[in-house]
Amino acid sequence: MLIVECTYRCKPGTRDQLLAIVKPNVEGSRKEKGNISYTQYPSPENDVDMFVFEKWENPEVFRQSFLCASPSGFQRGPKTSS
Repeated sequence: MLIVECTYRCKPGTRDQLLAIVKPNVEGSRKEKGNISYTQYPSPENDVDMFVFEKWENPEVFRQSFLCASPSGFQRGPKTSS
């Protein structure tokens, strides 16, 4: 199993807009092959910090997911050329 944890910041005053954007990404990521769980949490301490926690069956399925856009169209990582 692979567990991924990351943090990022949004611009002040835009968290509600960001949450509306990431919701389809969360739902799409949860449907990806090998995904066990995927969640984004807003910080309870301020309005800019976000936390992401993911569980994957193994590093390879995570890598494949990271290189591809999720079903929602939200790009998780850099596109690669064929």
